[in-house]
Amino acid sequence: MENKNIKFQPNVPVDVTLAFDQPKTGNGPHGTWYLYGTKPLITGETGFFATELLHNKIQEAGLSEGDKITIIKVSKDNKTFFNIEHPEVPIKSVSKDQVNIVKENQRQLSTEQKVDIMWREYERNHPAPKNEDDIPF
Repeated sequence: MENKNIKFQPNVPVDVTLAFDQPKTGNGPHGTWYLYGTKPLITGETGFFATELLHNKIQEAGLSEGDKITIIKVSKDNKTFFNIEHPEVPIKSVSKDQVNIVKENQRQLSTEQKVDIMWREYERNHPAPKNEDDIPF
């Protein structure tokens, strides 16, 4: 049986259930890779490769086997990053802006609205890349 990996499309949320506590890791021509196993999706995919930043988000959230998360590849203004949504992700410390974002997310929002909220939060916390070497993929 051939394993198929999820190919994330820009601004399309993908719900997955982690199949293992830790990803498989290795080194390739582009640095360290992180392969997360998932319970099979209806379309047959059983895992995904995570960027280092996505891997760090998953690890910092303390996610493990059986956890259900939504992964969104956010793409806007020629910039791309990943975000995760998980109802049980612990919050370490929050600002007023982050509280407002949580309140906004509690309402039913369209994918476009969610992307805009995530983009504002991302821009607030990440300076624009200075050159191509600053882009993680």
